[in-house]
Amino acid sequence: MMCSSDTVSHQNLIQNRASQHQPWLTSVSEEHMDCDMEDCSNRGTCSGNKKYFACLCFKPYYGRRCEYEYVEVDHVNLLAHIPKGKTRALLDGAYEY
Repeated sequence: MMCSSDTVSHQNLIQNRASQHQPWLTSVSEEHMDCDMEDCSNRGTCSGNKKYFACLCFKPYYGRRCEYEYVEVDHVNLLAHIPKGKTRALLDGAYEY
């Protein structure tokens, strides 16, 4: 998260633990009349008829064409400059500044 003049610092923010899972339906598109394998990314399977197609995505992928990936965040270091008395923040509990 980055806000105007705030500084965000992070180390080893995202650890991808992608593994093969059963495909899951994330959305249906009306863009094409035909369904081609190229319509879905990341090994997603295209299924459709003459009007609609849908991508069946393997976890951790999702989206209309399996173009996005869920990731697990293990640890976040946040450094922010917050004016005293101006902001309330919830970081590891409730703190008022």
